[in-house]
Amino acid sequence: MIAIFLPAIGLCANRLYLDAAIDGKPSQLVLDTGTSGSTIVLFSDAARRLGLKDIRKSGDLVGKTGEYSLSMLGASFRTSFLIYDKPGYLPGEGAGTLPYWSVAQNVWTIDLPDKLFNASKDIPVGLRGFIRAKIIHDETKILGIEIPNGSSPALPIAIDTGQDSGITLSHAQWKKWSKANPDIPLTLDASFMPGAGVVARPEKWASTFTIGDLVIHGVPVKEANDAETASEGAGTVCLL
Repeated sequence: MIAIFLPAIGLCANRLYLDAAIDGKPSQLVLDTGTSGSTIVLFSDAARRLGLKDIRKSGDLVGKTGEYSLSMLGASFRTSFLIYDKPGYLPGEGAGTLPYWSVAQNVWTIDLPDKLFNASKDIPVGLRGFIRAKIIHDETKILGIEIPNGSSPALPIAIDTGQDSGITLSHAQWKKWSKANPDIPLTLDASFMPGAGVVARPEKWASTFTIGDLVIHGVPVKEANDAETASEGAGTVCLL
């Protein structure tokens, strides 16, 4: 893994963002580790503000730009961007989303309670008591890890910083877990997902939820929609 010494990363409405410059203009990109592929997405209002031309063909639902300069984390290069309309729940700072694959070689230290973010060449001290999880590299290009599970095989999960909170289960896992916890009140959660639109799905709040050796307290548990199941597989999906 490659160390980065010039991080510019912060907390934006419970999401991670990086400071960048697009075509020489300051911008902020929200890190979305649940996005497959490696193309950076710009929101339509930001693309107009930055003066980037939409060259989509007639009938295309998703916009696209030509190549423009992008500077972030001490590096500069030219790339094209996809253009989407911005979801209403995102704050004004984010110009677009940065897929995990574009920063997959970086070593990040993230302290969410204290809103501290850093990067270095060394593994931080004081982590001997933490669970060690192997990163999964596959064709989806989303951030996946394997959670240790005692003497049993490790459990694969996907980490999606593009979602606001909670744990999402595949249809089969949700049905099994919900049946095992009938006394937990059921409600509905609604959200927007590019490609799927506005999605409503059942949700329960768990006082504890166990994934292998990992125990999570006070967390909402949701059923995956079809788009999430298709992109992130049938395994447990853990959302920051």
